[in-house]
Amino acid sequence: MPFSFVVRVTSIGHREDDSRSVQTRKTTLVVTTIIGAIVVIPWGIFYMSIGLVLTGMIPIFYAIVSAFGIVHLHRTRDDRSLRYEQIALFFVLPALIHVTLGGFVNSSGVIMYSIMGVLGAMVHADTKRGGLWFAGFAVLVLILVPLDPFFRAWAPDLSANFIATLLAVNIITVSLLVYLLMLVYVQARNHLAEELAEERERSEQLLLNVLPASIAERLKNGEQPIADRHDNVAILFADIVDFTPTSEKLSADELVDALNLLFSAFDEIASAHGVEKIKTIGDAYMVMSGAPDPGKDVNDLAAVALEFLDAASTKTLGNGEPVSMRFGMDVGPVVAGVIGESRFIYDVYGDTVNTASRMESHGVPNKIQITGRAAERLEARFMVTERGHVEIKGKGTVPTYFLEGPSQGSG
Repeated sequence: MPFSFVVRVTSIGHREDDSRSVQTRKTTLVVTTIIGAIVVIPWGIFYMSIGLVLTGMIPIFYAIVSAFGIVHLHRTRDDRSLRYEQIALFFVLPALIHVTLGGFVNSSGVIMYSIMGVLGAMVHADTKRGGLWFAGFAVLVLILVPLDPFFRAWAPDLSANFIATLLAVNIITVSLLVYLLMLVYVQARNHLAEELAEERERSEQLLLNVLPASIAERLKNGEQPIADRHDNVAILFADIVDFTPTSEKLSADELVDALNLLFSAFDEIASAHGVEKIKTIGDAYMVMSGAPDPGKDVNDLAAVALEFLDAASTKTLGNGEPVSMRFGMDVGPVVAGVIGESRFIYDVYGDTVNTASRMESHGVPNKIQITGRAAERLEARFMVTERGHVEIKGKGTVPTYFLEGPSQGSG
């Protein structure tokens, strides 16, 4: 059977806005209905071939009604009619065959097929009331017990070997139907579970793209809000010089492409050094080391800053104009965390952040301006030159330095 045909059959009744669980339910319903109809048709033909015409018409009736039910599902995309139709048919029709054949013995236990109504109700309609559906099946069987002598009165004359053979066939057929129903259901459930696992992995990856791994884990564990104090965190700001007037000359696509190329390069550098990107605001890029996880310090961020400067020197804006950037860095205490209940962002607060921002805004194009305390904590492998005192808003006159690069002989 061509694969495309199978796909069309199993997707009968699907709507574009159906949830995955609803599509699974509809697929299971259609497949089990088709299998049931195919299985009972030979039984109907067999019964009629041995002269039991009334008995043989019952399974044929089931197959015809099921076919119309599937057509109705295809037209309306509503599976309620087919669900309850199948439950009712599997409850009622085996009981009718039981009666026409003359009771439990002569019918070879055909009433066992009614258990499919119970399973169908649980799978397709009402899982929570599975016990009630089974109780209904048990009551049906028990009602037939005292009536059995009356049914035997008109029982057709069937040999013991014939009855035993039909009993064996009925047991196998009912078991097969149960197996196929469970197989289809389990496969559909496993497929859904795989999709959910993939979706969960995508969601977690998206969360990790937005938040540090340790912070994301704390959020998943229900911790909120998250606010931590760190005493030795280095903050670096990078900003494109004269970006606003330059951007007015670019198209939207050119502007976004230029920023994407530049900041993607910065992302790779930050990731390679294990420091934490905080955010981008327009043409500004903010990164830090020393939080939320220990292990990185101002020296790691200094190496990042130098690589940022090199990377920016190779980039151009959409009009071919070289990128010119200012950089500012400071180190000290901060408060970092996630605040709010929607659109989570991991952010950093405190005087160290403000000072690093001022180092950038009062800096020199294509230079990395740092504070005195940042310069003091840098290792000897970095070359630092004194710029002098600079008037900083909110800070007064403060000494500042330039991070020039690796020191001579540092390798």
